[in-house]
This record gives sequence, C-alpha cells and structure tokens, in this order.
Amino acid sequence: MSGPAVFSITIQGRPVPASRPRVTRRGTFNAPAYDAWKRDATLLCRSRWHEQAITLAVAVSVEVTLPRPKSKPRSPSTHALYWHPTEDYPLPTRGDVDNYAKGALDALQQAGVIADDRQVVELTVTKWGGSVPSVEITLHIVEPEQAGAVAGVAAK
Repeated sequence: MSGPAVFSITIQGRPVPASRPRVTRRGTFNAPAYDAWKRDATLLCRSRWHEQAITLAVAVSVEVTLPRPKSKPRSPSTHALYWHPTEDYPLPTRGDVDNYAKGALDALQQAGVIADDRQVVELTVTKWGGSVPSVEITLHIVEPEQAGAVAGVAAK
C-alpha cells in the first residue's frame, strides 16, 4: 500500500508502554519510566532525521520485542491465553500494543520526523517475545491515490 521506507530506526532497550496520565493538583503527568523512554526515543529519532517534518500521509510499522517471561502462568486459563500454541515458551503479556504504538508515534512527532500523528493512515503493530528487547519503527509515505482510497474507506 505504501512506497519505500523513508525512515527506519531500532531503539534498543526495554520498551515501555504509554501509561494513563495522572492528574493531581500540581498538574498532569505520565509515569517516569514512560517519559524517560519517550525522551530517549525522541533523541535517537532526532539524531537520525535531518530533514523537515513529513507532512504527507504515512504508514507506520512498529515492531516491539519484549523479553519472554521466565515461567509458565500458574492458572490454566491464563496459561492458555499467554502460552505460544506451537512453541514451548510464554508470550509477552506486559502492555497493550496500542500503548506501545502511542509511544512510538509521540517520539516521531516530537523528533520532527512527522508533523502530526494524525497523518498516519496505516498503522501496523506487532509484539514479540525475544532475547533482545527493542522497538523497531519503519515509516513509509503513502501514495496520494492510495491515501484517498484509505480516507474514502474510513469515511464510509
């Protein structure tokens, strides 16, 4: 659906999902671990992107690799949900995929790679278990006729 990749980056380290903002008398804030991850991801993206922000429709792919849990879940129902059906290892359970995508899109926007995350017309997010925790972000510019087709489908 999209053209060649115009930006790709792998952010090493344990990914942190976006947390729900906390509201206090002193203001609104996110979890410190999420803010630290987003700050580091933004700095890495900014160091690799030296152009003006993309203002066209884009397709983004986010691949999250989390460390595998060390043991099987005790409960049979939980075991069935979080154990790989064909391989003998647990699936990563920490964090919803949409919260990992939110962090990646916020980092792209704050780094000036994209002008606004509203221009993302296609988003693919995957969460894997692996030995090296990381987040891989790939950005494609969507061809104008395809962006119109996607917008037409969304409008229906």
